[in-house]
Amino acid sequence: MNSYRIKEIVCIVLLLVFIFVLAGRKTSSADAETVFKKASEAMDAEGLLQADNQKIVENFGILPKDYAGVYYMASDDVMDVRELLVVKVGDGDEDALLSAVRTHIENKINLFEGYAPEQAALLKKYRTKTKQGFVLFVVSEDTADVVKAFNRAV
Repeated sequence: MNSYRIKEIVCIVLLLVFIFVLAGRKTSSADAETVFKKASEAMDAEGLLQADNQKIVENFGILPKDYAGVYYMASDDVMDVRELLVVKVGDGDEDALLSAVRTHIENKINLFEGYAPEQAALLKKYRTKTKQGFVLFVVSEDTADVVKAFNRAV
């Protein structure tokens, strides 16, 4: 086989790899509010309130304006650790968001471990999920149902 033929095959293989990588990065056309609503309907959200941007910045250190849509709810009761965050990443930094979520959950677990073991146990069952340009973070007794609803909505 001559060197021209080998170069041609290498170029075709690289092109195919590039196409497959791009095809794997699908972004959902769903809007963040709809995905958040579907996910929140799958959990016991009694007593949880949708938070404003200031609360999102306080809890996660992210700026909602950097993302295509950010919806968060939590309780005003400090002993209620249930929470739900749905973010449509858009042009935002998904890695920074996931890092902020990890820091948030680690801080909460450390806070509750000493005096509220039941709440700490629930916090340790948290889930994050990324799918088609969305990020989900949930702490709930209904985590599996919330993840299923999120997957269907996205």
